[in-house]
This record gives sequence, C-alpha cells and structure tokens, in this order.
Amino acid sequence: MNYTTYIYAACLAVLMLVLSLWHIKHPDFTLTDLLTGDNGRVSLRKFGALIALFSSTWGFVTLVEQGKLSEWYFTAYIGVWAAQKVASDIATAIQTPKT
Repeated sequence: MNYTTYIYAACLAVLMLVLSLWHIKHPDFTLTDLLTGDNGRVSLRKFGALIALFSSTWGFVTLVEQGKLSEWYFTAYIGVWAAQKVASDIATAIQTPKT
C-alpha cells in the first residue's frame, strides 16, 4: 500500500491548521488578498500567478515522487518563477504613474 497520499493529506491538514491559527492572531489578512487587487476585485495577474504556482508545484512534487527530477527541471522551475516576478514588477512599474 502506498502511503504517499496519506502523507500529503496530513501535511495539508497541518498547513491548514497552522494557517488557521495564524489567521486568528492576524485578522487583517484574508486569503482573498492572494487573489484580489487594491480595488477588491479579482486581479488577473494574481489569479494567474496562484494557478501557475499550484500547477507547477504539483508537477514539481510529482517529478520528485517519481525520482525524475533533474537539475534541468529544477532550473526551469526556479527560472520561470524568477521571470514571472521580474515581468510582474516591470508591468507594475509601467502602470504606476510617475510623480
């Protein structure tokens, strides 16, 4: 029997518990901040980044679990996230009016 799924579920449960306890002490933060912009509406940039984070991390974990993770996959994973951050910063700088 493969216990990997149970281990992932237990880690997720612990993470949710820690997040819930942290949220009780910091009520000004909500999980919707991960998706919404300053105007309270869903930000396409934040939504896309969150979906990309979940899907790429799931693929990363799958490669580790299968023993197929190479330095190329790792470099690509880190490179994509670094490039996304740089592109996001550039887009924000372009959209911000100069004073």
